[in-house]
Amino acid sequence: MKKCAWAVAAVWFLLGSGLTERAAADEDLSRAVYVFAGRYTWSSMGDSANPFSADYESNYVLAAAYARDFWDLGWRLAGGLEGGLAARMGYRWSVEVWGGLVVRHRGITLADRMAVKPSLTAGLSLIDKPIGVERARKAGHDGNPILLFYLGPELAFSLVGRSDWELVYRLHHRSGANQTIGGMMEGHNANTLGLRRRF
Repeated sequence: MKKCAWAVAAVWFLLGSGLTERAAADEDLSRAVYVFAGRYTWSSMGDSANPFSADYESNYVLAAAYARDFWDLGWRLAGGLEGGLAARMGYRWSVEVWGGLVVRHRGITLADRMAVKPSLTAGLSLIDKPIGVERARKAGHDGNPILLFYLGPELAFSLVGRSDWELVYRLHHRSGANQTIGGMMEGHNANTLGLRRRF
């Protein structure tokens, strides 16, 4: 019980420690443009979350997104919307558009030098045709992967005092959520790196 209390106190301290004068000014940066690129995997979402051990395809994604915060959720959390467009390429070409709700933390400051900003985008993803393992998963479930759920868990990193620029790792994920949509279980996963400009 004591260990649990100390863990809660430590998390609370870390979240609160980001609320410096600079961090407070960062809350005005409610808009963002984001470009990223990555490689698709044969793996499930859970296995793809470790980019160093994932089983990669010869298919890639190049994407851009725009996001804007609309709600202050407290505890240095912001809520907003994101929309994006991606080119999916390799053995075949495909186009993806997605949109969804975003919940992000405005930043946990580490050693007064760097801010770590976790966030999650959740919504819907639309493609013109499946590529890579998504084609095999379509055949295996006799499903339709054209419209699936979208998830984009990510970690963004910025220097203290330059929070307008972020280096971002995102797991770009499409899923039928246990055949809830499109008759699909898993869709497609890509590990990506990108650069975001906040303004």
